[in-house]
Amino acid sequence: MTKKVLEWQAAAILMIVIIIGGYYAYDLLRNGRDKPIAETRTGGELTAVTKLIVAEQTQTYSRFVDTAVKNRLYRALTLNMIKGKLYFQWEARNTYGIDVKVGQPITWKRTPGKPGEIEIVAPRLQLLSSKILFEAGKYKVLDIDRELGIGEEKFKQDYLQVIEADSKDAAEEVLKDSKLAEIAIAIVGDHVKNLLNQGLSSDKIHTAVVTFRS
Repeated sequence: MTKKVLEWQAAAILMIVIIIGGYYAYDLLRNGRDKPIAETRTGGELTAVTKLIVAEQTQTYSRFVDTAVKNRLYRALTLNMIKGKLYFQWEARNTYGIDVKVGQPITWKRTPGKPGEIEIVAPRLQLLSSKILFEAGKYKVLDIDRELGIGEEKFKQDYLQVIEADSKDAAEEVLKDSKLAEIAIAIVGDHVKNLLNQGLSSDKIHTAVVTFRS
């Protein structure tokens, strides 16, 4: 008998923990940074300031760069024939997603005549960040005549600007990839569906049609 009572008490405590835990989880979601604002049964907005990441990509680059002496006197003395060569290797870690901020909310509405479906308009898909990883060991001097005044470190620092610009241009091109758009549509759609369904006891959402602002 005692054993049964203890089992019943354990089960009751477990149910209380589950109920309380579920309440706080729902309350956190409802009142958290992704709280739906002005939500109605037919539509509304998500206005919380947040960045929603849909994809991360790491690209590796390598490049041989010819250098030439810039000092005019040295160039005249050597008939402009003394050159050096440097090797650069670096990585660019790019993050793509949407930036929800003031004036750029996620809006949604139910599709007329299609129960369970919503139409979502999200901020434009963009490059959120591009971080250059450039280790000292990835930069190598292959052929430089130090006597002619080519500063290796200065050239490296100057060339970092070229690296950053080229890497960002390449990352921006990825935004045109249809595969990235498909991934973004799926992630944004699931994010909004899951968020809204937390507050619905009926009329659950199962389909989301997503478009991005230009």
